[in-house]
Amino acid sequence: MDSKVLVYNDVVLEKQAVTRDETTYVFDSGKVSGEDIIGKASTSKVYHKLGSILQIFTSKWGFMLLVILPTLFAIIYEIMMIFETVHTSKEQSDN
Repeated sequence: MDSKVLVYNDVVLEKQAVTRDETTYVFDSGKVSGEDIIGKASTSKVYHKLGSILQIFTSKWGFMLLVILPTLFAIIYEIMMIFETVHTSKEQSDN
């Protein structure tokens, strides 16, 4: 298989052809499959904190605390508001 070395933003990249259809890119931090790369390197951007935020959202406790519990509280609040509206409309119809 052939290999080509590229330099982009002072990061050494190595492009390795695994098969005719599959390519692996070697960065300083490790290997990445060609299927995981979207777009061109010249237009790509790195968001350093986004990975940490994504890791928190995809963890079991982070997802529960940041997504499930607020949704559950919103549903319970809406149900309470429905019962309160029904209760006040019954009181007004009785008078």
